[in-house]
Amino acid sequence: MRIQNLIESYGCAGYLKCLRRRYRTGRLTWPRFALTAARVYLEDNKPKRTRALLDTLDPNQLTIHEDDRYQDLLSRLAKPAPLPGADCSVNMITKNESETIEAALDSADTVADEIVVCDTGSEDDTREKARLYGTVIVRDEWRGDFSRARNRAIDASTCAWILWMDADDRLEQASAEGLAAIWRSGPPQGVAVCVANRIKNAPPVQFLQVRLFPRRDDVRFERAIHEQIMFGLHRAGIPFTRCEHIRIVHTGYQDPREYRRKMRRNQELVARELEKNPGDPALMLALADGYSSLRQTDEAVRAYKQLCESEAAFTQTPDAYIQAHVNIGTLEMARANLHEAKRYLYRSLYLDPKRLESFYYLGRLLLKEGNEEQAAGFFVRAAGPLPGLRMTASNNVMVRLESIYYLSELLLKWQKHDELQDLLASALDQYPMVPRFYTQLARSLFTQHRHKDAAAMFLRSIALCSQKNDEAYCGAAEIFRLHGDLDAAGRYLHAALANGGNTRKIQPLIARLRASRRALVPICK
Repeated sequence: MRIQNLIESYGCAGYLKCLRRRYRTGRLTWPRFALTAARVYLEDNKPKRTRALLDTLDPNQLTIHEDDRYQDLLSRLAKPAPLPGADCSVNMITKNESETIEAALDSADTVADEIVVCDTGSEDDTREKARLYGTVIVRDEWRGDFSRARNRAIDASTCAWILWMDADDRLEQASAEGLAAIWRSGPPQGVAVCVANRIKNAPPVQFLQVRLFPRRDDVRFERAIHEQIMFGLHRAGIPFTRCEHIRIVHTGYQDPREYRRKMRRNQELVARELEKNPGDPALMLALADGYSSLRQTDEAVRAYKQLCESEAAFTQTPDAYIQAHVNIGTLEMARANLHEAKRYLYRSLYLDPKRLESFYYLGRLLLKEGNEEQAAGFFVRAAGPLPGLRMTASNNVMVRLESIYYLSELLLKWQKHDELQDLLASALDQYPMVPRFYTQLARSLFTQHRHKDAAAMFLRSIALCSQKNDEAYCGAAEIFRLHGDLDAAGRYLHAALANGGNTRKIQPLIARLRASRRALVPICK
């Protein structure tokens, strides 16, 4: 009864987190933890998780009391309660994922009927952490083939559906419930969800990827790298559904050196896989993307152009084919080959008029050429409604935000303050945490001599982003200088310098303060 009371008080997930914390701090032995957690999973109608925990125990090593609990759980497992519809196995492949695997398993813990981890040679405590969640752990030697490892996990799974994740994925809670509703009552189908690659200080890069599918003997992953389940689903006649509202957040590699090491490894695998499957558009795009990430621009452009010249690529994988055009445009733009950049960006819009990034980069190119009015038209298109997600990665939110910013710069230059304020007011309703929008609004207000309102907007921008926000700091300091509060102006300039400000940008205001005959020694040094 005590366990049931705790479950009622904290919920199964909350009580399990407490148990794991007590085990990690040495307050529970492994048998006691495993038996208690197994009981909780059984109460939560997850008998396969219960079985996985019991399988870690040696009955001959249990105390009499522990053996009684063990036998009771075995007898209850012999008559499992019926599941509410079909069940799902969460599959992962791991190698030295100690820092991330617990957060990934936490995110799927409440809905996974079974968890199967294929470990390819971890030398840390990845497996020990995974077993705290009632996982089935399969060991397999890493042979440079992601599909092999994923298929080993499928082979060890017993549920009707498979949800595959990486150890650095996080399944959002609302999305977990949405997926559970699909596998418990939906027809057999592949489910493409939104995978959001997290980026520091920026909106995530998003794309659609099939993560949920029915477990069948004739459906297995293919390709050693950038493994695909779609080929098997297609041959089996299983349709797939787009569910953009279901999100899996991918945290990715935080260490730049580790990222480059794995990118070089992946490049070798992609090149090897292309030899087996020449002309595969997804692999060709992956190879070119890898060169671009490793800053091998010439190789990247050649690889993208090879994809663009493939007659079959647009029919087979239009998202990859069009993305190659966009990526050539951005790379050529970066190395000032503007004519070639425009050619590929215009071509991408001919193929897909909803490519916001093409409108945005063309707007940037037109600004370089001094064609401001035409550039504004492109920025308006890029700042429009977001299109649906594609199977290739895009950052349409960032493109939209940047387009709004450039459009506001033009409106400020043209002194169209009413239009600028309407634009930014609408943008801030949807994106209230963008510091630059408050700064732009403040600049407009300052130009109209509305200093009090402008100061409030500059300070709001600083509150949202204190680092390297020179324009807001300088704007606030200039308002205080004009109103004779030189001490406050000095404090904001000092704060700008202390928070990574660009000295050259700040020098003009320092000069004005000097002209005001005020000794600001800490700033002038």
